[in-house]
Amino acid sequence: MGQGSVYFGPRETLSYIVLGLAAYTEYSFRVEACTARGCAVGPPSTAQTLPAPPEGQGVPVLLPLAGESGAHAGVRVTWSPPAKPNGQITEYEVHRRAILDGEGQDFSDAVLVYNGTLQGYTDVASPELRPFQPYQYMIRTFNAAGRADSAWVKVTTREGQPDGVPAPQIQSTTSTTITVTTAVPLEPNGKIRLYRILVNGAVMSSSPSPQQIVGLTTPLQPYTVYEISAEACTAGGCGRSPTVEAQTLSARPQGLNNIEVTEITNDSAILTWSAPEKPNGIIQRFEVYQRKSCPPTLQPFDQACVVGDATTVYSGLSETFTAINLEPYIAYEFKLQAFNEKGGADFPQWVQAETLPSDPVYSAYPRLYKNDTLAMISWPNSFTLNSRLREYILIADGRVVFRGVTAEHGVETQTKDQLINFIIQAVTYEGEAESPTLIFDPNAVNNIGTPAPPVAEEQSSDLEFYEEVWFIVLMCLIALLILVIAIAICMRRSGPSTPYVRERMPLTKGGNQQQLQTPRGRAASLYGERNGPRDVYVIDSADGRVIHANTLPEVSQVTHYSSPGRGVLNPAYSPDRVRRTYLDNDLDDVNFDNDTIKWRGKPSDSGLFDDLDDSDSGQTFSYTKEQTIFTDTHL
Repeated sequence: MGQGSVYFGPRETLSYIVLGLAAYTEYSFRVEACTARGCAVGPPSTAQTLPAPPEGQGVPVLLPLAGESGAHAGVRVTWSPPAKPNGQITEYEVHRRAILDGEGQDFSDAVLVYNGTLQGYTDVASPELRPFQPYQYMIRTFNAAGRADSAWVKVTTREGQPDGVPAPQIQSTTSTTITVTTAVPLEPNGKIRLYRILVNGAVMSSSPSPQQIVGLTTPLQPYTVYEISAEACTAGGCGRSPTVEAQTLSARPQGLNNIEVTEITNDSAILTWSAPEKPNGIIQRFEVYQRKSCPPTLQPFDQACVVGDATTVYSGLSETFTAINLEPYIAYEFKLQAFNEKGGADFPQWVQAETLPSDPVYSAYPRLYKNDTLAMISWPNSFTLNSRLREYILIADGRVVFRGVTAEHGVETQTKDQLINFIIQAVTYEGEAESPTLIFDPNAVNNIGTPAPPVAEEQSSDLEFYEEVWFIVLMCLIALLILVIAIAICMRRSGPSTPYVRERMPLTKGGNQQQLQTPRGRAASLYGERNGPRDVYVIDSADGRVIHANTLPEVSQVTHYSSPGRGVLNPAYSPDRVRRTYLDNDLDDVNFDNDTIKWRGKPSDSGLFDDLDDSDSGQTFSYTKEQTIFTDTHL
């Protein structure tokens, strides 16, 4: 302190109490004594006042702290010593209390959060120090004499991420959007600046509004189940809600691949397909459409082409179909459509395919007409070509008059009433077809003179060859022929074998006319007796049996062999025709008187008869046709 007089008094007073000194302060005192002659100052004497409670403790400085994400991290409290420590400061205390109402009239109990000699402290985040909450702090200073408290100072902590975000509420759905509402978190921990909607963990929408439509910027997939969650965000971060499931409504199918033609013939096509990549619902059916397409199949002439009407050839849930009853060498188009409860896919594509070629077929009359002296014939619709045309051939009265690819030609007529027979042939790369004879008659209606009706070529049958009518008829004819042959053979084998017989008896060597009285004598007369008696055999004309002459009945005289039962006469000659025999001695050509000289020295037979063998063999003689013709000899 500065120097100053604190007391002035009479000489009798030797003590004095100095008032108004500062606590815990060292003072220096001197006594000055004065006489008339002057004053004298004594040496100084020091003394220190005792401590007193501190005075003038200032309010702390409060700084809300935030982490790297900006979320509430605590409060930094700093302070200065009191203006008058009034002693040695032994301790500082930091007290905190929460403001319970917005007006600052209601507080929680004060909590000691720090005591020590330092002049700063960080009150970190804790359940007692929550984000975005108002708190008050106060510094209490201690020395040996007492304490001093600062005033309470208010601070609001930094914002943190919200807690207790409720699950979002699904308000409505479409095929591509979901309307979601998010409620306020139970503990916002700050000012909610943004709401986010997450779909399957990805942020699909964000807005300060708690109600949002998900799928406006990026459409959702139809008929799909999604996991929906919400986030409420403050300056200190975002808190996430539990997830809920939501399904979008169905829509028309998408990603339908084109139908595939896996196999094709001249009258059928096997079609296959797969389900849409995005059914967008439950597929209820597939439909296959078919039509004739343009351009048509290749031909060497100009063709008019009109796209055919589309027809539905299949409806169902299978993924394969065989189109049948197609025409050969025709360009077809096929289209697939898939349907769910919302309809069919958008813009399916037509797929073209050509059936394989086949043989041509004559199918309709050509047109016959006159053009001055020309007999015109036009056949553009007379043939179903079924493949690429090579040429048409027109034959008039057996002569080829035209070869080409046009379907009309004229032939010069010689007279106005001339008839012309036309035949048209269509030759393709697969075969040929021919019309029946077409008569050009200028006097007939439409110049057509009773042509044969067109006969369409029969389609190949699916029957086996042994089931065809022609095969059955052929087998019947063969069986009938075999039966006739068998009957003929049986009849030939079952009938008697009748040998040829002589027309008359052989000539004898000579001698007088003899008559047969007995069988033996009759045989001897026939053959003569050389070398003694012989066995004679006779052929029965009735059944061809060979019988011995001794078995013949006795006759008084035989004039001729007229008996129908036995004899050697040729059956071709009856007794009415042959009245005379060798035994009648009435021969025209040979008699014993005149022919003796002629036959003398000549062999009596042809050598076919052996006298030595006759008696032993008993052989039956067979007579040929030649032997029956030469009746005047023994041959």
